[in-house]
Amino acid sequence: MRNSRTTWLVGACISVWFTISANATVFEWVPVSASGTHTIEENTILLQSGGQTVTLHFMVSDWDPDQTGVTVGSFQGTVDPAGYLGVNADTPRPYIDLGPLGYPVTPSDGAFQALKVCSDDLVPPLFETFDPLSNCQTNADCPTGFVCVERPDYVYFGLENVPTVTHSTLAYSWSSATPPPDCPGTDRTTKYYGGTLILDVPADAIGTYTIGFVDDSNFTLLNNCSGELQDGLTAIPVEITIACATEQDCDDDNECTDDACELDQTCTNALNYDDQVYCCDPLLGPPAGLTEIDDQNECTLDVCNPSDGSVTHSPLTGADCGGPPTPGDPCDAQDTCNAQGECVENFAHYPTPCGNQTPTDPECDAPDTCDGHGNCDPNNEPIGTECGDPVPTQCSEADSCDGQGFCDPNNLPFGTPCDDELFCTVDERCAGGECSGGQFTCDDDVDCTEDSCDEDNDLCTNVPDDDSCNNNQWCDGEEICDVDLGCVTLSGSVPD
Repeated sequence: MRNSRTTWLVGACISVWFTISANATVFEWVPVSASGTHTIEENTILLQSGGQTVTLHFMVSDWDPDQTGVTVGSFQGTVDPAGYLGVNADTPRPYIDLGPLGYPVTPSDGAFQALKVCSDDLVPPLFETFDPLSNCQTNADCPTGFVCVERPDYVYFGLENVPTVTHSTLAYSWSSATPPPDCPGTDRTTKYYGGTLILDVPADAIGTYTIGFVDDSNFTLLNNCSGELQDGLTAIPVEITIACATEQDCDDDNECTDDACELDQTCTNALNYDDQVYCCDPLLGPPAGLTEIDDQNECTLDVCNPSDGSVTHSPLTGADCGGPPTPGDPCDAQDTCNAQGECVENFAHYPTPCGNQTPTDPECDAPDTCDGHGNCDPNNEPIGTECGDPVPTQCSEADSCDGQGFCDPNNLPFGTPCDDELFCTVDERCAGGECSGGQFTCDDDVDCTEDSCDEDNDLCTNVPDDDSCNNNQWCDGEEICDVDLGCVTLSGSVPD
């Protein structure tokens, strides 16, 4: 409600267009008259007060929407009764609704008696059973909620046709059909009459009512002469506004709106809170009546009920939630919401195959499987699991799995001293798990001996080699190898 001072902006009554399909025949509600003081501008009518009846005409124009030679074999326009609801439809205050005259139908009328056709010459005789008025020439000669087929601008004026108006529900429906070859052809300019609707505007009505058509091709439609539904239909509603003089005239009994009477005598009831964030209790208004709509739960549908400011959070069972699954990962699927409004992780069950299915080392690795928590388990044996050669050596521990799927020989560090238990090697060291060292030469530091190591007998041999001492000088005498002295001249071998 919350009245505010008059806003110095000039408001305008703007027709709201909705399109069943673009580039189309036009169906529109055109205001014709009212029982009290009023002004009409195109598809709007401004009443100086409530307590009036307003007459609207259903008009048809611009058929053959970009389709050559389209005819009008039949048409139907159905009023959308949602437009009858007053501005207080979502508040505890009783509705201030428009009332279409002629409804409800009395039980004695029957469904067929709700078909109102006004003509002074009923052809075919079918209509005689409906007991319509005769000798009608104008709308004034016809009953409430009708189609006057004697109007020269009637769509099928002068043609054989079957017009009907249905009053059995609030969604009044005007329709008519004509057989070929009488179907009217292309017409892009003239507005043709299709029916009349008279509405009762209550004395305490305020604001603007928008009366349109049912946006459904089963109820609002145009068929060509062959009975084919024509694509494309633009529907233009009418706006009925009750003029205001003071802000009190615009009071909608809603604490969640700021009411103002604009300079053009139209009411505005602007929300005084952010309806994208909050739901407002119309009895309390902000701030006490505000409730946050979003519960920060992606698995609930948050809905504001403006009639009492309550918010519901309904579970979005089966809806996607959470982050997207890892592409190509068979262990993780899209998370979904459950019936309790919780986001449930959808992991593949253990032991669903994944990853590497060909182990590199069967003793320390098995085919990968899903662990049931969204991860692909490589199934490697724990560190220290026996594998390979279980017997330790001087240069390695017993083989064991490294935890990465491989069998580790557990070699001691390079250069670790070791003993290969061989007589003929010296300075043994570990290298790659093997003990090895330098060869013992058994060198006696005598140049003319042949030194060797006898591994079988664990000893060194130093065999003299006299030939290595021969200098080929006869005058020097004969040279021999002494194991202690090296090359010496044989005594008595020097010539005189």
